[in-house]
Amino acid sequence: MTVEELLLATKNIQQQAELSGVKPDKTVTIYLGNPERKRVRGTSSGLKEVSDREVAQGTVDIYVDTGKTLVDALKKQIGDSSVSFETGIPEYWTGMQKLARTYGLTMHDAGNPDPGTAPMLVYEKNTDESVSSALAIKKKFPHRRIIVLTSSVASNEQAKKAGLESFCTAEILAIELYTVQQRLVNGETAESIQQSLLQMRTEVF
Repeated sequence: MTVEELLLATKNIQQQAELSGVKPDKTVTIYLGNPERKRVRGTSSGLKEVSDREVAQGTVDIYVDTGKTLVDALKKQIGDSSVSFETGIPEYWTGMQKLARTYGLTMHDAGNPDPGTAPMLVYEKNTDESVSSALAIKKKFPHRRIIVLTSSVASNEQAKKAGLESFCTAEILAIELYTVQQRLVNGETAESIQQSLLQMRTEVF
């Protein structure tokens, strides 16, 4: 979902609430995105690359950096700050490498070889392939920790049913969203929450 789609959805929810006789005291928009992601927009000065964070600034109340959230959760799950990433999709590998470098995770590559003990994170183009690949690697390296990267509740369950450990991005982001919601319910302001999230991101560098 883009920032624009979020704002449109928020407006539609507000309209539906009004039609139902519900008058919320305040609406807070929370966006889970990647601040490093850029896209081309047409502007008064021509075509220009802008980041999601720039588009959201001034229009979204709380911007959650999903990259930091996921990498922090991965480091916590593996109990380490290094990982080997296995995939048949070059774009996935490049994206993961960039994410790792940005948020302080060591991802083994030719310049920093895997010592043979790092956890192995497996992600293919669909869950069936991810599970199949992970099982094959586990058979080859029975003493290595093999983790399937999953992106939905269904794929998470599929990996677990196959007897594999799963790192579920949907589950992690749902927990993060719930945490932010609870902070709001407990009376913390959106401004305070956003400031703390920005501070946490700054401390990575």
